[in-house]
Amino acid sequence: MRCLFWNVKGLGNKARRGQLKEVFRERDIETPSLLIQETKKETFSTRELNSFQGNKSFLWSRKAARGASGGILIGVNSDLMEILENHVGAFFLSCAIRNKVDNFCWEFIGVYGPVTNSLRPLFLDDLRWHLQFQHIPFIVGGDFNMYRFAYEKSNSNLDIRSIGHFNDFITEFDLRDLYRSGLRFTWTNKQNSPTQEVLDRVLVS
Repeated sequence: MRCLFWNVKGLGNKARRGQLKEVFRERDIETPSLLIQETKKETFSTRELNSFQGNKSFLWSRKAARGASGGILIGVNSDLMEILENHVGAFFLSCAIRNKVDNFCWEFIGVYGPVTNSLRPLFLDDLRWHLQFQHIPFIVGGDFNMYRFAYEKSNSNLDIRSIGHFNDFITEFDLRDLYRSGLRFTWTNKQNSPTQEVLDRVLVS
């Protein structure tokens, strides 16, 4: 099973929409499901969603952005998968999915965590409340806006409390943190002496 996660940083931008269409053309049928975070859009028309998928048939579920931040879009290839139900949380979007080939059921969860420190416990509690009722395997990924270890930040100004809360959450649900290749960090504040952090990750049950 292959899933594509992409922090697109705004689908209101014509160039970004063009990149998404190119992804569909390049990857063709090999990516049956994808999660796009930080769409920065409150609504999508059916015509707009259809324009992304080219000659494929996708089912879409979405969580609206809050102003100019956030927004999550999940798409699955309807020839291969069926969305059984979805749920929109304060900081996440989830879809329960059935694979048509083998009837395997699983859940695809996209997150966009809060930037504000005081809201991070609420974010984890929101996810915790949802996951405690789940009885099928799940994948949860996206921009958590939290890091797990000191080496995931480029300076020593660490949020020790958030690190503890995040790791406790991962341990509580016995989640596996998938290996990530590529650049060392996933976010930068783009300053002359930048702060860089690992904020994007994928966890599996």
